[in-house]
Amino acid sequence: MKKKLWLAIIILALITAVVFVFCACNDDPETSPEELLPEDNLEDPNLEDIPELEESKCKITFIGLNDEIIAEIEVKEGEKIVPPEAKQYDGYVFKEWEMPSETAATDMTVTAIYAKLYKITVKFSGINIQEQEYTIEEGLLISDKVNLQSVQALIPDGYYVTGDYAEEYSYNRAVIKDIVLEIQCAKMVYTVTLNGNVKDIPLQTEQIEYGEIYTPTNISANGYIFKGWYTDKECTKPYEPQEIKADLTLYAKWEEVTEDTHIELATDEDIEILKANPYAQYTITGNIDFAKIAEADIPLFTGVLDGNNKTAILGNKPLFKENKGTIRNFDIQVQADNAEIYKQEDKSNFAYGAICAINTGTIENCTISGSITIVSDKAVYIGGVCGINNGDIKGVSVDIEILCEQPAAQSAIGGVAGSISAVNTTISDITCDVKILSDSTAIRYCGGIVGIISTSDITLSDITIYAEITGMVAGGIIGQTTAKWTTLSGKINIETVFTNCGIEDCIVGFDNDIPMIDISEGTIITVNGKPYDGI
Repeated sequence: MKKKLWLAIIILALITAVVFVFCACNDDPETSPEELLPEDNLEDPNLEDIPELEESKCKITFIGLNDEIIAEIEVKEGEKIVPPEAKQYDGYVFKEWEMPSETAATDMTVTAIYAKLYKITVKFSGINIQEQEYTIEEGLLISDKVNLQSVQALIPDGYYVTGDYAEEYSYNRAVIKDIVLEIQCAKMVYTVTLNGNVKDIPLQTEQIEYGEIYTPTNISANGYIFKGWYTDKECTKPYEPQEIKADLTLYAKWEEVTEDTHIELATDEDIEILKANPYAQYTITGNIDFAKIAEADIPLFTGVLDGNNKTAILGNKPLFKENKGTIRNFDIQVQADNAEIYKQEDKSNFAYGAICAINTGTIENCTISGSITIVSDKAVYIGGVCGINNGDIKGVSVDIEILCEQPAAQSAIGGVAGSISAVNTTISDITCDVKILSDSTAIRYCGGIVGIISTSDITLSDITIYAEITGMVAGGIIGQTTAKWTTLSGKINIETVFTNCGIEDCIVGFDNDIPMIDISEGTIITVNGKPYDGI
């Protein structure tokens, strides 16, 4: 380029010298310059014939990764260099051109500066959130792209981070490789506090996960009826089952119960009211599992329970252990394959009956059917209605089969009651179809109505009985009496079948040859279809 410049200067100098010589040699001042020139050169000389001076240019070479030539351009000397678009490489990001100068002054090489890219993968456990991916330049800090706040922004309500990934990767750690962050999450758990609102019930707490619909269970307290849960202590705002999203305190509302309080039992949950208040008055209005009343093991019932002619299906446990109140209007179906005997408190008596083990109250207008099997090595009193009856039983129909296995010698079995041991006890208006199967080698007292009567002033009236008995001592009505007087009254109809009985009688199996039966005037007794002639 310098040689071309010198050549142009030399040519220009030669032209100037020729003109100067020509002018100097022309002494005639009157001669015009045009006359001195040839005729065909009268016009202006053609400037195009004058060689142009070439501009000075610089070669700029642009280099990418691994010395790859991206582009080569020429830029006039002194002009600004405009780089081409940088080439993109997978896994890298273009940062800038490293240029020795912004203007062209000489040939030069311009290098592209790239930064390597790494991947940060955020995975979540304990929660259904899609993993997140972040691209970050080598050398930057993790916190430049990911931090605990940004992660928590992805977590929905009801969850929280249990493990901070910063334990493994510091926020200020420079990224030099691909990184996987494992974020441990868990559902929030809130505390529901149940305030019984009476002194006998301590506070209870439950741990409930976020979003779970919470339905508290009913509770019971002696002397009260539970009326529901409320969100305020004054019990003006009833609680409705809802999703739990914060700690919650609920308060129980109560209604005081007395002996005159009438309560309807509609669901199995209401049995807790009966268990807590066995002295109130109850009517069955819904489909209750009566076996759950038996399973509640209410030791003593003193109130009124009206079955409303509902059917009660029972297993090995009696409806109540002991009745001192009134039980009426039940259809009881019992299937006791291994009847659970009950020990009378403060006494050595063991007893079982479908309605109760021991009755000192009133049982009326009920039907009992099914079968009872007793397996025990103790002396027991067994009856289709109750084991020991020291109260009143009336208007009852019994259709029962009783099987005794291994009871002791002094056991007593009756279609209605195993034993009567209290004065002024009555059994009236009874229809009884009973089958008693007992080991004939042991002394057991079996009666169509009562197994053994050991007290006086007992009244049995208006009885229809069919008794099929296998036992050592058997009576159509009573197995054995040990005290005066048992009174028979009204209409008594007896049909008996005795099998392998050591001692048997159509009315009383064994009475120590002492007159124990008093037949009231006007009483009509029929035995196996024939009028009774006397004891």
